Amino acid sequence: GAIAYSPSGQLFGRTKDAPSRAAAESAAMGACGKPDCKVLVSFSECGAVAENNAGDHAGGYGSTLLSAEQDAMRRLGTAGWIGTWLCN
Repeated sequence: GAIAYSPSGQLFGRTKDAPSRAAAESAAMGACGKPDCKVLVSFSECGAVAENNAGDHAGGYGSTLLSAEQDAMRRLGTAGWIGTWLCN
């Protein structure tokens, strides 16, 4: 799976159960639908995106939803919250 984000549209594009990483990232970009979309995380089990009040975003992944959320928060490096998540 993969999760993409568009800063201008403040939109997420998510996909799961893709046959490959490239397919997952392409589908997430398509679901996001804006020219400035960027893939924040690719994953085989679970992925999550953390965000904060400054508009920063960080993707994380793990074998469980909790571990993906913890990884995203660690990568964000500041106080924040989970903006979106997805598991295969």
